[in-house]
Formats: sequence, C-alpha cells, structure tokens
Amino acid sequence: MSPNQNQSINRNFRPNFSIWRTHDKAEIDYLEETDGMLYAYEFKWKDQKVRFPASFLQTYPEHQAAAFSKKDFEGF
Repeated sequence: MSPNQNQSINRNFRPNFSIWRTHDKAEIDYLEETDGMLYAYEFKWKDQKVRFPASFLQTYPEHQAAAFSKKDFEGF
C-alpha cells in the first residue's frame, strides 16, 4: 500500500518527510518514511527519463522510488 492510499484511509496520518542529498550533490526531491519504508520521489517539469542516485539505491535497495512529470503529477 502506498503512502497516498494510507492517507485516504486515515486523514490524521502524517508521514515523516525530508529531502535527501549527499556531499557530492546527488539528491532526491522528496522523501517520505512510513512505518520504516522509504518512498523516494523525483519531480521533473518535462517528461524525461529519471535516474535515481546509485548511492541511494544501493543504500536503500528494498525501498521504493518513483518519478513524476507535469503530465502525471496528479498521481502523487
């Protein structure tokens, strides 16, 4: 179940949220933590291929990542 589905079930639900950035300037635009699970999101104005930082994917391999552009941001 995604964080958005959780929110529709419980309106008082408040995930922990942050950004993620390394000293090398690799970054994740928006990061949510819910019940120990990380959900990483990248937002791009143009519809383009998004590459998540390898350091994030290697450090948190069991967590989820998704990208959104202006044409599909409503899914977020």
